[in-house]
Amino acid sequence: MPGLDRHSGTADSIMPYNGGEVTLFGFASRGMALSAHATAEYFASRNGIAQNPVSQRLIHSEGPGTLPVDKHSWLRAKQPVVELYTVKGGGHVVPQAYFRFPRLNGPTATNVDTPTQAIAFFGLASQ
Repeated sequence: MPGLDRHSGTADSIMPYNGGEVTLFGFASRGMALSAHATAEYFASRNGIAQNPVSQRLIHSEGPGTLPVDKHSWLRAKQPVVELYTVKGGGHVVPQAYFRFPRLNGPTATNVDTPTQAIAFFGLASQ
């Protein structure tokens, strides 16, 4: 079974962090969704992980574009890990330093580099 690495913003106007109706900017319902935490718990359960997640606040620098980020990891020996990064105040964006489109998608955390973390998570980094 695969692991899961997901970044979710608490101010996402399209995919609600706490679950509920998914809409495109308040129009056109796309159905209902689980919360980000419930989604991560679902994948942890599928991977045979019943323990509570290990949570930590990631160190972040002060300045424009930095947002608090909490990392929640569901771990069990010999099972794929499940990780949820909660970006406090983050929008419907991929946290990283270069691309921002705040008018439509909300604030971007520039202190977390999601593409680099995804490459490391899936073991795709060149050696």
